[in-house]
Amino acid sequence: MMLETDFETDTDITRARAPLEAFKDFIEFAPAGAKAVYWRGTYLANYSVAEFARKLQATGLCELVQRRITQGRKTEFEYVAIKRRAA
Repeated sequence: MMLETDFETDTDITRARAPLEAFKDFIEFAPAGAKAVYWRGTYLANYSVAEFARKLQATGLCELVQRRITQGRKTEFEYVAIKRRAA
């Protein structure tokens, strides 16, 4: 399953039916510097996606960052992977 994106904007993995497979496609096909949002919420609840993201960071394939999104009194985070090098 290849991602359908032009990588001009962040890839939104959270909307994929199979987020782990979409994350794997992102790492395989995205150019260095591309960003993928792999979770949104107050905390990272999808353990399999979180574990995969940590493994990618440990091997140097991506950097993991968070964005704070505040709407009124509600605060959530976007968990973002930034691809660093070829898989």
